[in-house]
Amino acid sequence: MMKEELLNKLVVRSCDLRVESKSALQIFSLVEKAFEKEPHSDHREQFLVEKLYQAPPEESSFIPELSLVAELEDEIVGFALLTKCLLVPHHQQQSSSECSTNNNLTSLTTSTEEKQQQESIISLCLAPLAIKPQYHKMGIGSLLMREAHKRAKELGFTSVVLVGHEHYYPRFGYRLMREFGISVPYQDIPAQYCMVIELVEGCLSSDSRVNGSMVQFAKEFSNY
Repeated sequence: MMKEELLNKLVVRSCDLRVESKSALQIFSLVEKAFEKEPHSDHREQFLVEKLYQAPPEESSFIPELSLVAELEDEIVGFALLTKCLLVPHHQQQSSSECSTNNNLTSLTTSTEEKQQQESIISLCLAPLAIKPQYHKMGIGSLLMREAHKRAKELGFTSVVLVGHEHYYPRFGYRLMREFGISVPYQDIPAQYCMVIELVEGCLSSDSRVNGSMVQFAKEFSNY
């Protein structure tokens, strides 16, 4: 056990973390392999990453500075991606729904969407966090998580949401979304997988817009 722990520490210390937004083929392959045998996956996460990378800059939730890779001897062994999302207050969800029922109200719908964005809370979504299978349980995921949080906070973001393993992410400070009254627009996802972290303490718990809010993911999340 001690030898294994020592090896893991050496691997982590040897990893270089850097921003990566160009090696799409390498990352596509890494993400595909990382989720290949994951029982709770739809095994299409690589296509989500591809869509996020290819989105036009003016429409994209992609943030190049928050596309991070862990590299070991010139091999990309881990990948973490944070993209912009919104926490939409309850009253804005209702307004948007009412507008969408009338296709003739194009200008009103546009106005409502703009107002929704103005009144919503800007957050980040972690998806995916992917590690090459042969490097699992070596601490590379933890390394990427801490660096992603650090860089996100430096860029002025105050929270991160995710859908993931209930026993893994709490170690980094993630809590259930429902503790804050936050929901996701997918009815089939168990609540214990929906989590959020305050990068700035109290940023969500002290904001009256949060309770009853719903995560609005980037449009690529529903189209991959």
